[in-house]
Amino acid sequence: MSVKRAMREIDSREFAEWLAYSSLEPFGPEREDQRAGMVAALIANVNRDPAKRPEPYDVEDFFPRYDTVERKAAQAELQRTQGPDLKSKLMTWAAAMADKKSGKSEKRPKREE
Repeated sequence: MSVKRAMREIDSREFAEWLAYSSLEPFGPEREDQRAGMVAALIANVNRDPAKRPEPYDVEDFFPRYDTVERKAAQAELQRTQGPDLKSKLMTWAAAMADKKSGKSEKRPKREE
């Protein structure tokens, strides 16, 4: 259903009721993904070798967008150490490409080292 159609057919009271219902009984793509993650975790744990992986799999292990604390910390550390340098390089490259595309590219004298 489109947003325009929903606005024509559902008043604010009914919309509020649906919001309340979804907080009690979640539905939609995220809930479906969670159900699939539960099944994936179950299958992975049944087939897990406890000697190789002592910790059981969790539902979150099958949700790349729901990062665990460890993954968030690793990403933050990577961004802290490499992010600004990479970002500045990309910004310089993007500016050079924009100048080149617009014809504003000037020949700059080479720096002497």
